[in-house]
Amino acid sequence: MSKFSITSLLFLLCAFAFFVYSGLFAEAEITEDELGPFWVIYETYQGSYADASTVLKYVEGSIFMEKAVKSSRSFGLFFDRPSVLEAKRRSAVGVIIDNPTPELINYLSARYKVARLPRAKSVITTFPYKNAFSLFIGNIKVYPKLGHYLAKHHPENKPILEIYDHKNKLIIYSVPFSVDLSVYQAIYNKHR
Repeated sequence: MSKFSITSLLFLLCAFAFFVYSGLFAEAEITEDELGPFWVIYETYQGSYADASTVLKYVEGSIFMEKAVKSSRSFGLFFDRPSVLEAKRRSAVGVIIDNPTPELINYLSARYKVARLPRAKSVITTFPYKNAFSLFIGNIKVYPKLGHYLAKHHPENKPILEIYDHKNKLIIYSVPFSVDLSVYQAIYNKHR
């Protein structure tokens, strides 16, 4: 075997191992349970959901400077389905506050958009969060199953909440169906 063939084979094996580690064979099991409540610090964004990650990084960087805030989870709240023109898609992205107190919420509310996502009965599935590629694989594996389940059991249009749990290395996909849509629209429309 030539050096090129061995190198190519090793590269393919490493790439395959990386994909497996990232969640290639992970299953997405859908359940219904309650999730929340959460206090969040966020910014809103209109445009491609893929580009919302830039806004999320900005919020995470801002919160990193706030020594009083503890956060091991970030999130994306996506309001519109893929049928909506990409430039018109609405989202809210930010961090979940792990240590909310009335004093901290008041302090943060003067500087950032802060909201309480209510406890809600939700359609939930999880996926491993090993690296950025896990997001890509998760979206490919989770969203078709989630869409089919929602069409059958909860056809009303609700936002999708993705929670990126850095501590437990999970992506939690949630569709809250017991909370009125106006609650989430108020979060999107909130001004500092």
